[in-house]
Amino acid sequence: MKFPLIIEQQLSDRTVSVVVQVNLSTELITLKQLIAVKVCAEIEQKRQEQNTKHNTMEARLNQTHPDKELSYDLESEINKALEQFMRNGFFVLVDGQQIAELNDIIQWHKEMEVVFLQLVALEGG
Repeated sequence: MKFPLIIEQQLSDRTVSVVVQVNLSTELITLKQLIAVKVCAEIEQKRQEQNTKHNTMEARLNQTHPDKELSYDLESEINKALEQFMRNGFFVLVDGQQIAELNDIIQWHKEMEVVFLQLVALEGG
C-alpha cells in the first residue's frame, strides 16, 4: 500500500521554495527516513525537469545537445541534508509541531502536513 504525502519547503518568510510529492511505503517513518525520501524526490524532480527542458520542440529543431546529465551521489546528498538538519539549517514541522530528533517516529495520516522550514540569514545582520 502507498501513502501519498506532499512536502513543502519554506523559507523563514513563509515563501514556498520547493514542493515534492512522495509515496511512503509504510505508515510509520522516522524523521531521518523522511529527510532521505525528500532528498530522493527532489533529485528525481530535478532530473525530470532537465529531461523536459531538453525535449522541447526548440531543442529538437535546433538540434541542441543536452548538457551533461545531472549526476548525484545520493548517499552524499542525504548525508548533507542530515548534517544541515543537525546544525539547525532547517526545521521540520509535522502538522504544525516541530520534530526535533532524527529518530522520532512520524505516523502518516491522510491530511498530514509536512513543512521543511529553511532558515535564511537576514541582510545586514
